[in-house]
Amino acid sequence: MPETPTAEIRLGVSVGKRTARTAVMRVRLRRLLREAARAVIERHDQELRNHHVSALILVWRQAPSHPRKIGLEHVVDSVESAMTTALGTLDAEVVKGAR
Repeated sequence: MPETPTAEIRLGVSVGKRTARTAVMRVRLRRLLREAARAVIERHDQELRNHHVSALILVWRQAPSHPRKIGLEHVVDSVESAMTTALGTLDAEVVKGAR
């Protein structure tokens, strides 16, 4: 069986009650976050492997302006931005540690 890119990376997702008041909205956001994370992990798979990343934890703290209209495209942008920031921080730590 072929190995999927996300098989080695564990994923944790959290959406608080203060962010999304109803359970339906929290579940929807968690589902969207998981799907967005899978897409972003696939795009950054090699970089994550280079840094030996084994787990990612995503915490959604942004209250949706229109909860019923939030879609995957909105969440993917946020997850992509967080991943870019995290990888930049990891790269900076590697360079700092090499000195």
